Amino acid sequence: MTTLDGEEWQDYPKPYLYLPSWNEGIQSLQKTTESYSGKTYNVTAVLYQSGGENVYLGTDTKYRNSNNLKRS
Repeated sequence: MTTLDGEEWQDYPKPYLYLPSWNEGIQSLQKTTESYSGKTYNVTAVLYQSGGENVYLGTDTKYRNSNNLKRS
């Protein structure tokens, strides 16, 4: 893909959202809504990443036990 300024950009599959430099401002950098997972767990490590799913190691904020968290 080539921008109007002549910059070339190739979109490779990644396990996360990546926006090119010329496409800033589409997403807000701030967290705008609260979620159950965001209030209940702190992510401490990434265990597995792929294009379709991610698995994280999280710590429960109330009971302090470790849990595997899957996002698909």
